[in-house]
Amino acid sequence: MHSISQNGQIDFHRISDSSWTEDTLTWNNLLPLGALIGSAQATSNTWTEIDVSSMVTSNGVYSAAIQTPVDSLGELSSKEGGMPPVLEIGTIALTPSQLYTDWVGTYPALSDTNTLSDPDGDLLANLAEYALGGNPTSNDAASILPFHTMGESLGTNWFNYIYTRHRDAALRKLTYEVQSTTNLVSNIWTNDTQEVGSAIIDANFEIVTNRVPTTGKAQQFLKLELGLED
Repeated sequence: MHSISQNGQIDFHRISDSSWTEDTLTWNNLLPLGALIGSAQATSNTWTEIDVSSMVTSNGVYSAAIQTPVDSLGELSSKEGGMPPVLEIGTIALTPSQLYTDWVGTYPALSDTNTLSDPDGDLLANLAEYALGGNPTSNDAASILPFHTMGESLGTNWFNYIYTRHRDAALRKLTYEVQSTTNLVSNIWTNDTQEVGSAIIDANFEIVTNRVPTTGKAQQFLKLELGLED
């Protein structure tokens, strides 16, 4: 906001009621001040900044009131003035670890936040719960584990492997790799599977299908390897 002649402290308070209108609000029906959002020192004929991040958290209408000391009389430019108040919005690039931490924060009862830990005992580590859309505090493995189907297309029989993936996996630096082998003794796995399609589940996740041909193979095994890059 721009100070025309105000010198001194400015307090910025949240107003919980946003139903008021400019032409009906008077001194006699002033709305009660809410929580203090921030304070700043104003200087005449300069811009003053107050951080309102704690108040403006999503789309919507927000109301606030400016309070100055009783012995301070000055002017601030209004929206009709030559220098109306401005809301500046900046973006912060979140790191993969911060995004994981944010996810952990949605489960306050989570006793162990390590990516390799399994505090709910459902045999899925926290990383798998995070990557597949699970709840790390609930035994929900059966509802989020990948599954398989068999199918035929254009004369070829296929082993299909289906799993859930974050739609913004690249931003989160989450990696999903379907690997295959023809035996479990050698422990040699390859990533020569085909991703053949995906479909949106909701705003956060999609369902993905990978496959390998079964022609000439007595047996095959598929697994999903998950990773989180720093």
